[in-house]
Amino acid sequence: MSRNSCETGSWRIASSPSGKATCCQAPAVQAAWETLRSRYGEGHRHYHDLGHLAHCLEQLDLARDALDRPDAVEMAIWFHDIINEPDSRANEQLSAEYFRSKAQECMAPDFVQHVAELILVATHAQARGNNDQRFICDIDLASFGCPWECFMRDSDAVKAEFSGSEEAYYRGKSAFLRRCSLDRASFKPNSATPGMNNRASRTSSDCCNSSKRARTERRPGRIAR
Repeated sequence: MSRNSCETGSWRIASSPSGKATCCQAPAVQAAWETLRSRYGEGHRHYHDLGHLAHCLEQLDLARDALDRPDAVEMAIWFHDIINEPDSRANEQLSAEYFRSKAQECMAPDFVQHVAELILVATHAQARGNNDQRFICDIDLASFGCPWECFMRDSDAVKAEFSGSEEAYYRGKSAFLRRCSLDRASFKPNSATPGMNNRASRTSSDCCNSSKRARTERRPGRIAR
């Protein structure tokens, strides 16, 4: 799958996980795809778009054999950013609720619950309770393992979605990066792409330091060194 595209055929396969979605008929599946494509194509999205979705699916393919329930992880990836309101802290909660509302009539309750929990853990603010939760967090933050130029391009795209001040952006970004650096479960060699994990850890640390410098340089009365 291309980094910059998601295919309707891939969605049709994912929408029938292990036979659990057999009552989701073709028109409903197609309508869901159109909604996904429309949501991820919203004009205010610069990072959380179809490109990010496709990149996550690529990483999923690399780790699929190590997952407990790959069908659930894939479904969670499709829906984890379907709601993206700029600067909102409730996007994952709203995305999980949206998925529940669409899936409860045609997917098994335990599958729906598992997917919803995977979407919620993508806030990266709560403990990862199982193997699949650890993997979806690694997958969602896979750009940390990209070369620096690619990572900075994605970082600029994330910043473009933020409507607040630069000071508020860098303050929030620094807090997030510190949490990632301190979280012993982040970027550990539990994925199918161990070569990316060390780079991800270094990127997190380097970016945290860069964020601190950016905040210092923007403070009134401070001379940038």
